Amino acid sequence: MELIITTAIATAIATIGMKSLEKIGENTGDMIWGRVNQLINKLRQKKLAPQLTAAVDENKVQELHYDQAVKELTEAMQDEEIKQAVLDLESSVNTDTSKTAEEIKKKAEEIKNHPSVINNNTKLAEIINAEKGSTVAQNVNITNQHNHYN
Repeated sequence: MELIITTAIATAIATIGMKSLEKIGENTGDMIWGRVNQLINKLRQKKLAPQLTAAVDENKVQELHYDQAVKELTEAMQDEEIKQAVLDLESSVNTDTSKTAEEIKKKAEEIKNHPSVINNNTKLAEIINAEKGSTVAQNVNITNQHNHYN
């Protein structure tokens, strides 16, 4: 699963988490809300992604660091149930035309271009020794690389 999809899912959690309880109550039929709720509950049960779930529990998602949320969610996806919940949520976001889905997609695009995410992609490229300009995965662009040969 690519980093941007995981970012979108972390964004979905944060976006939904930021809604007031009244708004959530109005949209109880919202498929995305249901998927986010399932994912958060599974993360809690399995004690995975502690900062992400704590931010939601304490209604402090505004303070959530997206790069940390993406990292935690990526690690949590080693669990098959979590991975399936993430895939289900991704599918809902991609097929839903609601305002919530549009907010999530917009925020994911903003996060994708955030310096911490770009730096993480550059570090990943360095770790796997990718040459400048090569494609190592979808949406990874290596712009600055210094190769050292022995």
